[in-house]
Order: sequence, then structure tokens, then C-alpha cells
Amino acid sequence: MSNLSGNVKEEVLSILFLVVLLGSFFLSVLGPIMLLWFILEPLDFYQKLLTIFIGSILSIPLTILTFAIWDVILS
Repeated sequence: MSNLSGNVKEEVLSILFLVVLLGSFFLSVLGPIMLLWFILEPLDFYQKLLTIFIGSILSIPLTILTFAIWDVILS
């Protein structure tokens, strides 16, 4: 029975890990995009897209860092 409890705990932690990882991805990518879109209102469409693209590339290391931290916590 204790082995079953361990498996359930591992599954719950895995689901929690995926939720946090997806949440951090959306916050680190979509949040700044939406914020930048309103801040960059005076710029034309292509300047907005370029700025958002650069911001999205810069947010990738944050997502990877979040993944690494959660991997260390769960192991």
C-alpha cells in the first residue's frame, strides 16, 4: 500500500510540475507581449512585432531556469 501511495504522490507532483511549467511559460511569454503591445502603441505594426519577438526570445532562458529549478525540487 505504501508503494501505491508513493506512486500517487509522484503523479500529483508531476501534474503540479506541468501546471507550474506551463504557467511560467505563459507568464514569461504572453504577459510581456500583451504589456508591450499597449506600451508600444505609438510604434507601427512591424516595430511592435520586432520588439515582441526580441522580448519572447529573451524570456526563453527564464522558462528554462524555471524548468531546472522544478527539476531539482522534484528530484
